[in-house]
This record gives sequence, C-alpha cells and structure tokens, in this order.
Amino acid sequence: MPPKYPQSLDEGRLDKAEKIICEIFDVPGLRELQQLAGRNILQGKTTVYDVPTGGGKTLAFWYPLAYGLDSKDDISVSQKVVLVVEALEKRGIPALAVNNKRGSGKMEDTFEIDEGGRIRVKYRAIFVSPETAVSTPFHEKVGLPLDSARIAVSNAKYNITLSVRILQHPNSTYADLFTLFPTEPDTEFPQTLIYVNHCKEAEEIQDFFRRHCPLQMPADSIEFYHRFLTDKRKTEIAEGLRSGHLRCVIATDALGMGMDFLGIKCVILWHEPLTFLSLVQKIGRGVRQLSDLGEAILFLTKASYTKHLTALESERDEEEDGNGQGSLNITAETGVDRIAVIDQEDLEPDTVQHGKKKQAQSALEACDRNCLWLSTYSLGRVFQQQWQNLALHPT
Repeated sequence: MPPKYPQSLDEGRLDKAEKIICEIFDVPGLRELQQLAGRNILQGKTTVYDVPTGGGKTLAFWYPLAYGLDSKDDISVSQKVVLVVEALEKRGIPALAVNNKRGSGKMEDTFEIDEGGRIRVKYRAIFVSPETAVSTPFHEKVGLPLDSARIAVSNAKYNITLSVRILQHPNSTYADLFTLFPTEPDTEFPQTLIYVNHCKEAEEIQDFFRRHCPLQMPADSIEFYHRFLTDKRKTEIAEGLRSGHLRCVIATDALGMGMDFLGIKCVILWHEPLTFLSLVQKIGRGVRQLSDLGEAILFLTKASYTKHLTALESERDEEEDGNGQGSLNITAETGVDRIAVIDQEDLEPDTVQHGKKKQAQSALEACDRNCLWLSTYSLGRVFQQQWQNLALHPT
C-alpha cells in the first residue's frame, strides 16, 4: 500500500520530534531549513536538500523519522545501517538498506508499480551508499517530480580562515608542524585534525607530536587513524574526539564523510589532496558549528606550489589560444562519481606521474583541477608575501 501523507502536521508532535533528535545527537536545536526539509518529507513532498559539508543534512532526514515517537528510546541510531533499518521497521516505518550484506536490499526492491502503471518508491526511509545514489539506474527510476522542492544553502563558510604555508624545512622532519603548538604555557591546544595521504605519515606525525607536544598536552590526547585500525579502535577514537579528550588526530581519508565532530577547530592538510573536492570535504570536517571560528591550513612544498602555478598558467595559455578543453563549460549531461574524485589513501610515491601534464578526462575533472590549482596558488601568494615582509622587517 502506498504511504498516506498528512495534509497538516501536529505542531506538538513536531516539537517532541525535534527534542528527541536534539537529545540523540546532542545539538541545541534544529535550523529553520532542517525543519522545512523535515516537514516536506512528512507531507510526501520530494525535497532536494542542497547544503555544504557540515550543513546538517543528517538531522534534516532523522527529524521526520522521529515524528510521533515518545522518547529517544524508541529509535536506535547506529553506525551499522542494518540495525537502524530493523529499529525503524519495529516502529512501523518501512525502511530498506540498499546493498546491505544480508542479501536483501537490492535496487529492484526499492520500487514498485502502482495502479496507474507508474514506478514509485515503496519505503519511507531508504539508506543507499553514495556510489548507488549517484548511479544512473537509481536516478532513472527515482527521478524528480515537477513539484519537487529545493532547499539550498551557500557553500561559503565565513567562520573558517584558509591559508597555505610553504614548507621551510625538509618534509621528512615534520618541523613545520611546530608552528601549531601554542606558545603560551596556559593556552589550550585547539582540537585539530591533520589529514595525510599515507598511513605511514599518520603514524610518524603522531610520534612526532607525542615527543614534542607542550607539557599541558597529554601524549595520549594524540592519535593516528587509518583504514588498518580495528573497528573497535576506530570507535574509541571517534568517541575521544566527541568527548574532547583527544586534541589531535592524524588521519587519512578513512576519517571522512559522514562523521560529525563538533569540537574540531582546526583542519591541517599535510600536502595537497589529489582533487579540489577532496580539499573541500576535508576542510568541511572542521568548525561544524556556525557560531564557532576556526581555520584550515594547507602545507605544501615550494616545488609543489611552483608546479601548481605552472599548470595554472599553462591552462590559461591554452584557453587563450583556443586549444583548451573547455574545462569550465560543464553541461547538464556531465556526470560525477563523488567518491571517485575523493582521494584514495596510500598512493605510492612511484605511482605519481611526472613530466608532461596529463589531459583531463572530462570537463568536470578539468574544472576540479583548475579549482585546486587556483585555490592553492591564490592562498600561497598571500603566504609568500607575508614571509617576504617578515624577512624584510623582522620583529
């Protein structure tokens, strides 16, 4: 039977749903747009919720699921999707996890044919992997009705300062990271994520920090995180970040999308990621509360900065000569696999291609590359000017 959507909503039940969600996720309240998205879902209105990393997408969809529940004990929030599905089913909310490991949850199970011969979704809650969500078969079947609502929030995050620092010491010494330690003895180290491209770097930087951290910073408040850790250890580190005990975690991409840590005030990128999208995703791990202030810092070598500058100027020359690939003309037909353009951790150094610049495989890839070059170059120029001023006018 197709779900019956109410024409009007009970304000009392909405208030109770918000209190339940806020208690479960430990947030002070829902934002206006989260409430609007939740109301649309409850009334059966297809809604595209377009917000930046850290914009609160998760709460917007949990909010309607709590409508009508009596307390937070009536719903189970777990990192294991199959357990969440079972909890929702027990409460009378039809749910499905596509591609779960129990054999059910295939793409075909998501839809059914109604009496009018139209394809429609059978469930009130569907959990899909990002790869499935952006796949062509999924979109061909789901589609978007003409009366769909779109709730959009700008990606601009004015509470985060961005900067690029060019390494002044050999890369293997990690000496440039000394600048992260507070100089005053009573100053607390802001909760920080340091993103690296290799597991080995994560472990080495942890050891470096534990050897040189200030006295007021316990050595056990510093940990590394990568895909080879056990699930139990990953959970312990995540809980340490949420509680505030861990002040610094050095991580690969294993600590990425879908994780929400409200205390992160600083995000460090030790060398540039492969794509601009990865850069944005990593920066988005920090300063999740819009009322907080924080910073994101990209460390890279002078050679790498020069490479980005050369590549950007070369791209501009090709565009002016009319020989470019039309890198900024992205059409509606251009597809994107969001996961494919997020970095794969542990790329071996000898797999990096040197020499002539490799042509972009698509307009989207070319645009992403240009954005990475431009952001790295622009922020790097600011750092270079500041460094030159310091050299000319030492304090």
